[in-house]
Amino acid sequence: MTPPEGQQQSDGVAWLLADMTLVTGMTVLVKMTGAGLPAIQIVFLRAAVGLLLILPLVWVRRADLWAMHDPGRNAVRVACNAAALSANFTALTALPLAMVNAIGYLRPIVVMLLATALLGECASRLRWMGVGGVALAVGPDLRDTTSDDVSATGLIAAGAAVVFGSLAVVQTRALRRESPTVMMLFYTLGLTALTAFPALAVWRPVGAADWPSLLAIGALGQAGQYCFLRPTARKRPRRWHR
Repeated sequence: MTPPEGQQQSDGVAWLLADMTLVTGMTVLVKMTGAGLPAIQIVFLRAAVGLLLILPLVWVRRADLWAMHDPGRNAVRVACNAAALSANFTALTALPLAMVNAIGYLRPIVVMLLATALLGECASRLRWMGVGGVALAVGPDLRDTTSDDVSATGLIAAGAAVVFGSLAVVQTRALRRESPTVMMLFYTLGLTALTAFPALAVWRPVGAADWPSLLAIGALGQAGQYCFLRPTARKRPRRWHR
């Protein structure tokens, strides 16, 4: 029996809040440990740790990977996520954490624009007013991006993280027919494969003191991905309403 729409929305908000909490913890750990390792290496380790954690699920549900509705779109989603994570981790190591977060707050605007253009979804005026208010609120924090002592590489990476992260969200939305388990398995396997060779090309030895943080980054990231997929995969698109 399908829960009422109001209950589905409440459950969805709870899952997304859990995702935000887990990803915030991961972000802080990346900021603390990312200076000594290339961003792509951290992304690979995050994916590899997540894959190890879900290996039992991969084995039990291995047949589901061959029953996907749209493997091509899943591949595009994983590629966008790989680019977004690499760019975000690069930005975190090059810019102050507050600045990276301020730039990241612009992502809802990009997501809504892409959802309108690519999926035909229309948000309410109230939601547009809400994201406009967010843009105004973070405006003062973004003024520091024009300073000469701010890393241009970090700014480009932060912007790329917003764009590719938004594209990944839209692709995930378009894959609502897929089960969260299949999407998580494909995501983790694909992210590990895509980042393995680039990470090996720039690999640096990992100190013993860094492993606890790297393991936590993988665990938090994997748990956050599951929490994000639960409401995104099941909710239906909403059309224009006043």
